[in-house]
Amino acid sequence: MQHRNVLLTFESNKKEMKRTKVIMLPTDKSMIAIVKESGLPQLFDKEIIHSKALRPIHLYFISDEEIKEGDWYYDSIEKKVFHVYKKRTADLIAKSKTGRKKIIATTDTTLGLEEVGKAGYSVDEFHPELSQPSQAFIEEWCKNPVDEVDVEYETVNINHDTEFAHNYVTQPKVDSHNTITIHPIKDSWNREEVEQLCLKAFTTFTSNKRNGEL
Repeated sequence: MQHRNVLLTFESNKKEMKRTKVIMLPTDKSMIAIVKESGLPQLFDKEIIHSKALRPIHLYFISDEEIKEGDWYYDSIEKKVFHVYKKRTADLIAKSKTGRKKIIATTDTTLGLEEVGKAGYSVDEFHPELSQPSQAFIEEWCKNPVDEVDVEYETVNINHDTEFAHNYVTQPKVDSHNTITIHPIKDSWNREEVEQLCLKAFTTFTSNKRNGEL
């Protein structure tokens, strides 16, 4: 694919929030488990295996973003997670879009390791490291489970040598430990925040009109 060498002015490290769903799926062992008697999650200080009293789970953060080669995704029909290791598979998913959501983060740090070696794939090829929620979030989630959060994203230049538009990508903001930045869903705003939102909407409208997009 050829890119037009259009030089644009972007705000590097520009931040924005994206609504992301939080789902839980059963697993063989985890430090998070559902207490069957109460139906509530609990965080343990060691990995718990499935028993009559406990059902281990992992958390997955899923979004409506495009699923590309190398990504993991959740299939809501099969209730399973899959890895896209071929571009052709990603193209087929893009065409169907039925019940598939991209996984941007998870508590499962061993996701896919059992598949390493199949078809000659290396660990790096078959097990791209997914981001994780913070320990503080996991602790809070176990006390107050939620199914949606706002995840902070940032626009970054992946090629600092040039300022062309195709060098910029918007991706989840992570810290040095590959931990995503999570915010509770905001349901109220003060006057200053409303004014900023209105100004942003007006600026976007003006820019789109100037560029002939309206």
